[in-house]
Amino acid sequence: MTTSPFNTCESYAESLVPINKKTTMKNGGADCQSRKRYLASGNTFTDLHYSFRIGIKTISRIVREVCSNIWLLLHKEYMAIPDVSTWQNIAYAFEKTANFPNCIGAVDSKHIRLIKPEDSGSMYFNYKGYCSIVLMVS
Repeated sequence: MTTSPFNTCESYAESLVPINKKTTMKNGGADCQSRKRYLASGNTFTDLHYSFRIGIKTISRIVREVCSNIWLLLHKEYMAIPDVSTWQNIAYAFEKTANFPNCIGAVDSKHIRLIKPEDSGSMYFNYKGYCSIVLMVS
């Protein structure tokens, strides 16, 4: 049986931040809910402040702790620093497949056409003559 990305994320979430029982009981588990909500949705600290009735500084501390622990827990597995041989293999693959010697990466972009949002003025209007948002890929 394979584990889904969600189950893997949930198993990592258990070890991210030690939960302070007094704080959790006092605010009804809002610490746990606020850190998940911020990282999952990108809500602002002010939105979370009003949603969970926790101070903005407290939310800031919680998010900082969680992000620090995410880095400590996952950086060796997912963000390992490549060694010289890895860089050479990447450069060799680029040279072989794309005929680009000494290249270790590429960036591309695409305009994703969209319907102009209300009251956006010319924010999404591009030089091609329609509204779009730019998707960058590396």
